[in-house]
Amino acid sequence: MAVSLSDIQEFLGLKQIAIVGVSRKNGAYSRTVFDNLRCAMPHVIPVNPEVDEIEGEQCFRSVSDIYPPPQGAILLVHAGAILGVTRECLRTGVKMVWMRQAGSTSEAHSQAAEECRTAGVKLIEGECPLMFLRGGHWIHHVHASMRKLVGTYPA
Repeated sequence: MAVSLSDIQEFLGLKQIAIVGVSRKNGAYSRTVFDNLRCAMPHVIPVNPEVDEIEGEQCFRSVSDIYPPPQGAILLVHAGAILGVTRECLRTGVKMVWMRQAGSTSEAHSQAAEECRTAGVKLIEGECPLMFLRGGHWIHHVHASMRKLVGTYPA
């Protein structure tokens, strides 16, 4: 299913989101997403079961440990964890899920995406959140411009 720009804008307008799978390593993709979103949004919560703190922010072990539950979650975990993390988000009451990888990358991603749709949770798949941030790194704006040129940018 195609991702709409209005769903992306809705997600980025949420008051509180969790980033699941934030790396403790500077420069890792998940850490870059966390750092950039933290500058652009009011309440971005890191989730990593092996870390207590990232960049001075309390890091939660799981989405279900966050109270109140986040409205949205960006899932930056490996295929072996995606289904379990998605189910936890659904149990916790997360209303929007962003999977950086598209559902077609693995059976687990496909199943997780289907469970979101069945539960009525809005799903964004396969898009890089950094491409949609105002004021982000120039390379992401170039990527967005190129996708607009070739007609693959969300409408």
